[in-house]
Amino acid sequence: MIVYYLVLITPSLLTATGSSTETFPVNDILADMNPDNLTYNNTFDNDLLILQAAGLFPVKSAAVPSQPGNISSDVNDFINLIPVEEVRAIIGNYYRNDVEVREGFMYLKECNFLQRLLNVTEIDLLVQYLDEAGLDVEGVLYQILDLIGGIETIKNATSKTNIGLTFGNDTELELSGGMHIMVDSVLEVIPQDEILNMFFEKMDSSGAFIAFFNKIREPEFGRLLQKLEDSAGMKYLIYDLHNHGINMEKIVDSLKNYFFLGTFN
Repeated sequence: MIVYYLVLITPSLLTATGSSTETFPVNDILADMNPDNLTYNNTFDNDLLILQAAGLFPVKSAAVPSQPGNISSDVNDFINLIPVEEVRAIIGNYYRNDVEVREGFMYLKECNFLQRLLNVTEIDLLVQYLDEAGLDVEGVLYQILDLIGGIETIKNATSKTNIGLTFGNDTELELSGGMHIMVDSVLEVIPQDEILNMFFEKMDSSGAFIAFFNKIREPEFGRLLQKLEDSAGMKYLIYDLHNHGINMEKIVDSLKNYFFLGTFN
């Protein structure tokens, strides 16, 4: 699930807001991005137990031992659950009909946002840690971006079913609200139950995935996340995005809600 968290946050940092330095909650956003529930508070573990107790997912003992290794094949199984054409259609619809989304995409392209993000020292340290744990972070991010396509691909993408995308005689609705609304629309078509089922299946059958999950629950990972929260470079990047109409707070909240992070406190 952390794969989806990283992937969805990175290309989707757009929405329109206005605020001064004094009122913009940079620290609060970074704190929300720091999933302490995976390291110290065990809230995430409790969430999984509650879901299992409710009968939503079976309780299993791992059939294979933890075995450090590359989790590329496991990640591909998660990626294959993304309904690519429908996601492209949703993004394309917002790109054509929501000026805030369109301007946001152009800004992210012009400022080479992904590279700027990866150049933040604390992000680089986090990526190195995840790489050593078996997750090729940059590879996954670029794989998802290639799958969805560039601006020329998405701006012309349409849905064969047109579910929620057209109105009347195939006339698209004028949209507003920015990227966080678009992110919500994308999350609606990504099968949450299948992702969670896949997670439990991997925790039962993949030694490398089990080892990776155990690795990101270690105190060292928590310390790296704390450094990221305190990072001046990350704070500047978030503030810069905010000044260009990007609302991280709402996007992070949407992702937390989707993955049940903090839901069952």
